Order: sequence, then C-alpha cells, then structure tokens
Amino acid sequence: MKAPFDRWLDTRDKRHMAYGCMTLCLVLILLLPYVLLGLRLLKIQAYEDVFALLKEPILSHTYVSRFVLLCLERASMDVMSFLYIVMRSFVWQELVVFGLWLWLCRDRKMRIVWRVFALTILTGIVAMLYCGVKAYYAQTLMDAMIMMKYIAVILLFMAGIGIVLHLFMLLFIYGFGYLRAMRYTVEEYWEEELYRLMNDTNSSDHQR
Repeated sequence: MKAPFDRWLDTRDKRHMAYGCMTLCLVLILLLPYVLLGLRLLKIQAYEDVFALLKEPILSHTYVSRFVLLCLERASMDVMSFLYIVMRSFVWQELVVFGLWLWLCRDRKMRIVWRVFALTILTGIVAMLYCGVKAYYAQTLMDAMIMMKYIAVILLFMAGIGIVLHLFMLLFIYGFGYLRAMRYTVEEYWEEELYRLMNDTNSSDHQR
C-alpha cells in the first residue's frame, strides 16, 4: 500500500520537476547574502564603517567576502597561494549546491539560463577584480570607498540577474511543470488483484 506522500514523487516527471524546484530554491538561498552584502557595502561612508563591517557575520556567508579576507591575510601572493585561496574560500554547502546546479543544467530548459548566468558571473568577476586592484592601490581612503561602492553595485547586479533568472525558472517552468505532473498518478495492485481485474475484463468482453 502506498503512503499518502508517495504520489508526490511516483512518476519520472514529478521527480525531475521536484529536483529542479529543490535545486533552484537552494541557489536562491545562496544568492540572497550577496544582495545583503551589496546593500551593506553601499552604506559605507567612513573608515569606521569598514571596521564595523569586518565584524559582521554576513562576511562568512559569501564566497567573495571570504576570498577577500583570505587575500588580506597574505603578506605576499603567488600563483599557488592564489589557487589555494580560490579553493579554500569555498564551503561544502556551496560545492553541493553547485554540483546539483550543474546536474540540473543538463536539462534543455536551463540552457539559456546557465549561459546568461555564467556570462554575468564572469563579467562581474573581471569587473570586481579591477575595482579591487584600484581600491588596493588607492591614494586616499575616499578613492578606496568609491571602489567598494562600485563592487557593491556589481554584486547587486550579479545577484539580481541570478535571482530573476532562477526565480522565473522556479515559478513558471519547474513549479508549473510539477503541478502539471501532479495530474497523473501511479496505481499499485497486488498480483492477485491484477489477475482478478484481468479476469473481470475478459469476462466483460465475452459477455459483449
């Protein structure tokens, strides 16, 4: 006998759509801290705000902030140190979600989304590296804070594009697809019940 919740995942389409909804929700959860970080960077007006930001827990929730903090801890930087920081800045939750997202991108429905999102990320990374270098070699604190605000705008742009793309896929593609798949269900029969049903069908055919 089927459990009441079995009908939620009893077909291939339901499992596929449910996997898509779950993965997209996790991606949206990972993108939200970048919006909060971008908004927080826009509020920086003085040197004291920078030190106050370093004490806030939001820095531990984004890859970008962890990467920057690890770079600041290094007295010198070479290729191996850079690659180490790139890998060290990841947390296991991000790696799991990234793996789930890559598997979902095999779906044809995600083809345009992952291309636009990947292009947005690559463009944003290049722009943030440029602003980061400019801020590091800035002559005055005001120039450095201006670069930080540019980085905040880039973060908001990247996260905004990602949220819009994945939210659209969640609501109108996978969410709607799951609701449509729920119209169908699988019925299970015991072997004796199946034989009895077949016999009843054959008897009805003979009577006709």
